[in-house]
Amino acid sequence: MELQDWPSQVFSKPRFGRYLKSTRGDEVAALALYRTELHEAMQTFQLLSLLEVGLRNGVCSSLEIEGGLWHEVLGATLRGRNALQLQAAQKSRGSDSRDQMVTAMSFGFWCSLFSAPLEPVLWSRYLSKIGSAQESLPRRQIAGALWTANKLRNRIAHHEPN
Repeated sequence: MELQDWPSQVFSKPRFGRYLKSTRGDEVAALALYRTELHEAMQTFQLLSLLEVGLRNGVCSSLEIEGGLWHEVLGATLRGRNALQLQAAQKSRGSDSRDQMVTAMSFGFWCSLFSAPLEPVLWSRYLSKIGSAQESLPRRQIAGALWTANKLRNRIAHHEPN
């Protein structure tokens, strides 16, 4: 393989084709554009990681305000896929390991705690108290922003093009 042929070995034609199209077939410019987008994605991913850590820590603190562990509160509340994900984490990480349980849960899991079906149980009692704001944003607005962030995070993590 020639050095100049490496992009065709690394990128699929559709993926690299969009960069070539944007640069009118200039391969050097296409690679520069790819590197620029990759750099921007890495910077965005750092911010999303901070959001995720802050979100899960805020949720855990709010759930534990009455004295129980966060996963015990959720274990008594969750149903379906979320309950299965929580049970799997308890089996693999051990329910005594609070912090390992926190990191075992996906960003999507934490976002789902703000969904409409959980509003009567989680939002009104626990999650509306996250943060230091005098007045909380509406649950629906927070949930929408979190799902948008989760979608962006997944696109970056899975190297999905725009």
